[in-house]
Amino acid sequence: MTILGASILFNRGSNTHNQLRLITSKNKDPKYKEWFKILDNIFASDNTRSNREELQYFLIENGEEIYRIYSRYQEDHGQNDFGYSLKSTEK
Repeated sequence: MTILGASILFNRGSNTHNQLRLITSKNKDPKYKEWFKILDNIFASDNTRSNREELQYFLIENGEEIYRIYSRYQEDHGQNDFGYSLKSTEK
């Protein structure tokens, strides 16, 4: 994997990690908490080929579902990651 490829992979992993952080703070489903722990372990470990492959596999298997849940939460609550409303206050 090239340096650019690894950078893109870890950027996508970081975005997914942040999405899971928001999901687990609002949703008590143990599946999401387990996924959050898995990503924490991957990011806490060394940048080795096997860890990059594990991250890539995790994102392929779960990234779409995580993004779908995250997007649904964002639409339902009208908030961004920082808790600011995305809905217009103008009438």
